[in-house]
Amino acid sequence: MDDGELMSCEAEGEKIRAAWREFFREAQEELAEVRAELIDSRISLNLSLTNERAPGRSPDALSDPYGGKS
Repeated sequence: MDDGELMSCEAEGEKIRAAWREFFREAQEELAEVRAELIDSRISLNLSLTNERAPGRSPDALSDPYGGKS
């Protein structure tokens, strides 16, 4: 393999690595979005379950789950 072929292989390898880096960057962004949506869904579910269990309690009750009782 001469220097020209070696440089060509190295350039091709760098293109492939760049494509993988871009793929993983996009995948990480999508994963972060899905994770945020999942967290939002869990929060919404927890709020609805709390409201079902204690419909007369105010939203402040979430920060004091024992209703002022220890």
